[in-house]
Amino acid sequence: MICMQVEELVITMEINLVIDVKKERVILAESNSDFIDVLFSFLTLPLGTIVRILDKQSSLGCMDRLYDSVQKLDIDYFSTEACKTMLLAPRSVSDLRCEHLKLRPDDSYPRSIYICETPDCFNQRSKPCSREPHTVCSQCGHTMTHYYSSIDRIACELHVDKEKDHINIAKEKKEENGGVFVLKGGTFLVTDDLYVMQSSTKNTLAEMQKHGIKNFDSCPLEQRKVTLQRSTVLDILKNSWAGSKTVLTNVFLKERKLEQNGNGVAALEVISRNISPLSHLRKSRPKQITVKLQRNKTNGDIVYVEAGADLVDYLFSFLTLTLGGVVNLSDGVSGIGSIDNLYQSVRELHYLYKCITSEQCLWDLTVPIVASHYRCDNQLLEIGEDYWFALRAFFPPRDAAPISKMSMMTLVDPKSPVCGSKGRGRFMKGSNKFLVTDAMCVYPFRGLTAWDIMKKSNILHLGDMEEETITLGEAEVRNNLLPF
Repeated sequence: MICMQVEELVITMEINLVIDVKKERVILAESNSDFIDVLFSFLTLPLGTIVRILDKQSSLGCMDRLYDSVQKLDIDYFSTEACKTMLLAPRSVSDLRCEHLKLRPDDSYPRSIYICETPDCFNQRSKPCSREPHTVCSQCGHTMTHYYSSIDRIACELHVDKEKDHINIAKEKKEENGGVFVLKGGTFLVTDDLYVMQSSTKNTLAEMQKHGIKNFDSCPLEQRKVTLQRSTVLDILKNSWAGSKTVLTNVFLKERKLEQNGNGVAALEVISRNISPLSHLRKSRPKQITVKLQRNKTNGDIVYVEAGADLVDYLFSFLTLTLGGVVNLSDGVSGIGSIDNLYQSVRELHYLYKCITSEQCLWDLTVPIVASHYRCDNQLLEIGEDYWFALRAFFPPRDAAPISKMSMMTLVDPKSPVCGSKGRGRFMKGSNKFLVTDAMCVYPFRGLTAWDIMKKSNILHLGDMEEETITLGEAEVRNNLLPF
């Protein structure tokens, strides 16, 4: 995925804040649909994208460390070179739709494609191509290197959603009413902890009463218009991702910096309860993933896990899941209040007020679904895939093979290491072994690395370690290895 590092034009938007002057806090914000579209787009961002755009300072240490582990692993541990790229810059199912946001949190360029330029492949009626760099051509086995980036050259994407068994065409276009996620023309209220509701006198007064405001004389309120840039949007994302209940106050009034402990995890109890997902593994009846736990005999803590590529595939695949999908897998209660509020707001605005532009938007915002070719063969959780089998693109004429009209192209699975391979594939090579610490750091399996981990865990005697072999099924994975 290509990132646009320089923006020549600084785009802004404005919202109105209602501020409790005495307590220096934002009571609520009022805005049109543009700002709400931006907030709801947070739910469509893959976790790896959030870590990337926040520069590995997402305040949720386990995800930062997983991302860092992918960066540090040699390319030989991945099924293909494209797999590493996919994990470090995962695509969103809504990347084309989000191009229409007034302010985009993600700086990636979703319309890039790579094609195989060997004559036999390029001259085919349906040319092999990929949306990911370094993909192996399914026809000839060469790496697709020729890059097309012009937004005008991709006119219409055509894909099939296997989960819903129908074809969607031109998904990148805005809905007929002009909205991205919510209907145009409406006015909305946003609370300090990012609950979104329709603007009304009833909702405004109810929110003020919730903050203990009974009359305007005893509690002076100020209306303030503020201007947002992309950097402001990232500040809102970072505060909401870190579990703050005073997101708007932090960003617009106090400019609070999130306190972090030595492990780089936000000093919030709700996060700290969930950043050690390996500490509570229990034995499982469904035998799908087998791992060896290395425990400290003295306190029973897990020092590290010896695992194959299947567990690491699962852990790294969290980087490809959207934030809304993870909240869904957590039954709507991820433990991060402001993100949960956005998720619940989407559902309420859709089912009660019909403000969401379409069922497809609701699906993209709230269902655990990954972009095309991001699902693995050994995925344990019930995760959907927005599967694309082809796209149509317009290319300028070339001397060697002029193309003067739309050309159908066949999308190749970037996880396939050899031409002609079938199935969804996997991110990691199946023969590799790994060490996974309780802090979600992943290392290649080496004796010296294990020794170093034991030293850092204050294991002084080899007899202090004990090994336990367990198997994990879907229930255990959902209950113990979700990142929240």
